[in-house]
Amino acid sequence: MRNTQILTTTTTFGIAIGCAVFSCILGGCGDAVHASSTRTSPKPTIHVLIDRSHSTDKARAFQLNTAKALHLNLAKSADVHIWAYDNAAVEVIAAASDLTSKQVVRALGAELSPRNASTKTITRPGAALSAICDKASSAGPTQVFLLTDGDIDDAADRPVLKKAIGRLTEVATETSITVIGIDPANRKVWESTVTPKAAHAITLATWAEAASAIKKATKG
Repeated sequence: MRNTQILTTTTTFGIAIGCAVFSCILGGCGDAVHASSTRTSPKPTIHVLIDRSHSTDKARAFQLNTAKALHLNLAKSADVHIWAYDNAAVEVIAAASDLTSKQVVRALGAELSPRNASTKTITRPGAALSAICDKASSAGPTQVFLLTDGDIDDAADRPVLKKAIGRLTEVATETSITVIGIDPANRKVWESTVTPKAAHAITLATWAEAASAIKKATKG
């Protein structure tokens, strides 16, 4: 019974934050979406990376609702890619604007299920961002959202993360990297990986700060 109560509470919590993010995009961020849809330059590229390690299990509903809201509301005006990561990154959804809400949830749910993540023992955001770097170009703005508690389980991944952040901010003419769901205890580690040159492009936000962080990143 206790496990059922925890699951119900977590699911309700996830739905609530999803609705908050959805409202932000439709309301506070509506002008940005409209502005993007009228661009004559190449579409912005958006990468959403979902940390599927066990430490984020309780935030899974949060992550799914946030990723779904970002995709469904920005895919028509931007190329949205959604990834799952732990020790490596897997591109779950490539840029496509015609996916329905159910299709997005189905694809993500299958990749984020415990059976797929159970064999992965470490979380390496540096490796995940490096995969994004390989796809980045100077053709248009690049926005990256990491839905994670900010754990970096492999110390060797920290310099990789630092290098990847630097590469992203140099390759794309306009780059923003938004970390959503970060545990306050992990904030200093992330701050230490960001060089002063790249600091302007980074936003670190807890789940409570998610809506305002997304609004900042998608303001155009």
